[in-house]
Amino acid sequence: MRCNDEISMKINRFSPCCCPPGRPGATGAAGATGAAGDIGMTGPTGAGITGPTGLAGAPGPTGPTGSIGATGPAGTPGVTGATPQIGPNGNWFINGIDSGLPACCPAATDSVAVLFRLVQDLQRQINELKAV
Repeated sequence: MRCNDEISMKINRFSPCCCPPGRPGATGAAGATGAAGDIGMTGPTGAGITGPTGLAGAPGPTGPTGSIGATGPAGTPGVTGATPQIGPNGNWFINGIDSGLPACCPAATDSVAVLFRLVQDLQRQINELKAV
């Protein structure tokens, strides 16, 4: 049976097994590019998900001692203090006021400590008055 004549092709149209396949043809030209498809859904993100915090590492070694810094500016002068003096009666006088404490003899040792406290107290009072 001949497969390439018109009658055989019409008869064997539904039964191609009787004819051997032909040779492949040449590759055709590329077709036109199709329209773009719809944008797909956005997938889940890892936003807001944080892993566990790792363990703290061991402290590092102590660094070397730094060099000495520059000298800072001079401070403001302090308030002039009261200077005790020995009065004509032998007692300590502070700002012209008799403390009633002797400036000499055995009682002087105790007098110096008391006088020191009096001077400190007087200086505190002076500073408070100046602050007002």
